[in-house]
Amino acid sequence: MNNVNYEFRLRDRCIDAAATVFGVTPDVIKRGRRHREITLARHAIVYSLCEEARFSLVKVGKLMKRDHTSIMYARDKAEQRIAGASNDTPKALEKFALAIGACRREIKKALVAGETCSTCSGSGKVFYKGKRNGEET
Repeated sequence: MNNVNYEFRLRDRCIDAAATVFGVTPDVIKRGRRHREITLARHAIVYSLCEEARFSLVKVGKLMKRDHTSIMYARDKAEQRIAGASNDTPKALEKFALAIGACRREIKKALVAGETCSTCSGSGKVFYKGKRNGEET
C-alpha cells in the first residue's frame, strides 16, 4: 500500500465525516473559503489528524494544502475551543465536538481494520507514537 494513498484516504474519511456533521459537501471543506462553519470543520479535521492520527504539522499541511504554520494555528484554536476559551456559539461548539468525534471514529476504524502505511506495515503499528510533531512515518 502506498504511504501517500493511505494518508490521503484517511484525510478524506475525516473530511467526509466532518462534512456530514456540518451539512456541507467535502469539496466545500477542501476549498479555501473562510466561512465560520467551514473553518470549524477544518479545525476539527486538523486537530484529529494531529492528535489522533499523530501526523506531523508538515504532513497535515501537505494533506490539507496549507502551510504548517496554518495547521499549527488551526490545532491551537481547536485546543482553545476544547478548553472552553472561545467566543463561539454553543451550537457551533456542539457541531465542532461532534466533528472531532466523527473524525476520531474514522481514525479508530482504520486502527481496527489494521490499515497501515507502507512504512509501518509488518510492525503492527498503524500510527507512529513519536513526539507530537516528530518525524514522519
